[in-house]
Amino acid sequence: MRSPLGSVSGLRTATLMAAASLLLIVVVSPAAAAVFKVNDLQDGIDAAPGDGFCKTAAGRCTLRAAIAEANAYADVAGPDLVYLPAGTHTVTIAGANEDAGATGDLDITDSLSLIGSGSDKTTVSGGGDAVGDRVLDIHGLVNVRLEGMTIRNGRSGAANGGGILSNGSLTISRCRIVGNRTDQANSHSGGGVFSAAGGLAIVDSEILDNAAYLGGGLYVQADAAVIENTVIEGNRASHRGGGVYVSSTGLDVRNSLVSANAAADNGGGIFQSLSAAAYINSTISGNLAGASGGGLYVQLGGPVQTANITITDNAADSDRNGSGDGGGVAILTPGWIYMKNAVLAGNDDPGKQAPDCSGAIWSQRHNVFGNIAGCSFKGDTDGDQTGVDAELDILADNGGSTRTHALLPGSPAIDGGNAGGCVTAEAAPILTDQRGFGRPADGDGDGRADCDAGAFEAQ
Repeated sequence: MRSPLGSVSGLRTATLMAAASLLLIVVVSPAAAAVFKVNDLQDGIDAAPGDGFCKTAAGRCTLRAAIAEANAYADVAGPDLVYLPAGTHTVTIAGANEDAGATGDLDITDSLSLIGSGSDKTTVSGGGDAVGDRVLDIHGLVNVRLEGMTIRNGRSGAANGGGILSNGSLTISRCRIVGNRTDQANSHSGGGVFSAAGGLAIVDSEILDNAAYLGGGLYVQADAAVIENTVIEGNRASHRGGGVYVSSTGLDVRNSLVSANAAADNGGGIFQSLSAAAYINSTISGNLAGASGGGLYVQLGGPVQTANITITDNAADSDRNGSGDGGGVAILTPGWIYMKNAVLAGNDDPGKQAPDCSGAIWSQRHNVFGNIAGCSFKGDTDGDQTGVDAELDILADNGGSTRTHALLPGSPAIDGGNAGGCVTAEAAPILTDQRGFGRPADGDGDGRADCDAGAFEAQ
């Protein structure tokens, strides 16, 4: 499954330079997309939305003013563009539950690309408790792209989407979504991002230290979501889905890390409900669930396809009250999860009834399983290794954009995958590992380059 969200391309732009200011404004013809360059880090409303000039009463172009002008401009040539300079753009005009962009969060009502100077340089801050609103609110079925920025300190209170609430088609590229919150006591979801409709794509990004009742990092409610080359880490849910809660039509996770998230109930890393999913070349590690499914919890969804994933060092029943199983994965009957060339080992639950898995696994061959107490198996188990120590190194930077568990010398995962090469369930070749290193490789020096099981390919 590929992203339903097209990239922004083919935009025609032009510039009217005002000699007395630094404003970049619009348009040579009605067919061109508008372009605005923000030149003021302060929060301020546009003096005359729709006149084509991003300008507050003080004559400066703020982020709020640029979005107001873009909302008012008919984007017949594609999404308008707003460029943000380095620095912290902080929302300071309080007033939640207002959708015209004058107070509180920044309301986007038309297709738009927000382009920062890099996630380490450009920050858009919601102002925290002092403002008491999220950072961005995307209205309607519009196309929005966020690139090269950090979104942080949103506080949506008794509403979904602590950092971003999206009802449109949202692409997040090279961004950090950090430290956003909803009211965690009253069923409000999506601490970092709540995708309500339209689809979501997250690429080359980090979702860190967000919190909500459901989906501490992300809540995907409808339409497909694609997550690629992304880290989802340190998020918390006071109920389910510490890192991700998904109940959409589909989830596709590739070359990504889901780590150190926690949920008070089920699904410390990911809680998947009523949805299909594919997990490829990814690591789920170090997540905690107070109940079941420390790494991944599957509730009635399907099919759930995996290929070359590593699920390790997760724990169920983290509150030690004896109520949880499936430290690595928990699958609620009648669901199941397909596993191919996977490593599922080294997970825990205090009672040891089901430390690595609880529920039905449909093997598609060449997996490395640790403690299989609590698992039931279907499918083709040829090449599976069970009851073994996977001999994984600690989660570390082994190259690439996301951390991985390297395979220690002698690991049964080395050349433990499909001898014909790494492939998905649909037999599509997997030519690199999670880090982007080529696979298969001759990791044990026997002269044969066989696929390794899991997300890491020994070189």
